[in-house]
Amino acid sequence: MSIFKIQIAARSPKDEGRNMILLEALVDTGSELTWLPAERLRDIGVTPRFKQLLPGPNGKPLKRDTGCAILNANGHETTADVVFAEPGDPVVIGARTMHNIGLAFDDGPNRFISLETLKAFGRPKVKAA
Repeated sequence: MSIFKIQIAARSPKDEGRNMILLEALVDTGSELTWLPAERLRDIGVTPRFKQLLPGPNGKPLKRDTGCAILNANGHETTADVVFAEPGDPVVIGARTMHNIGLAFDDGPNRFISLETLKAFGRPKVKAA
């Protein structure tokens, strides 16, 4: 699992002209969903749609609101499910958002790689043990 920070912008899909929030977030390849501060999401008009039981940072399940936001990171954009993070929850860009914006993370030089580039060069071959 790799964790590093990146700038992410979020806005409401219901009112794209409304103010956008810009946050520094951890990119966590071990987290499926993106977690953003609930108060900031509500400020830009993102509304909760469901309550979900999710694995928390310490492994204990947490019940959190989830909704949908337009996310922009590293020049790429997607509509994604977001978790309404409560105080004390980390601000995280999850693996699903990374995949949806077409990016993967290369641990070696700590950089983003386009998934299209990876497809063009094929998948690495793995030797059977």
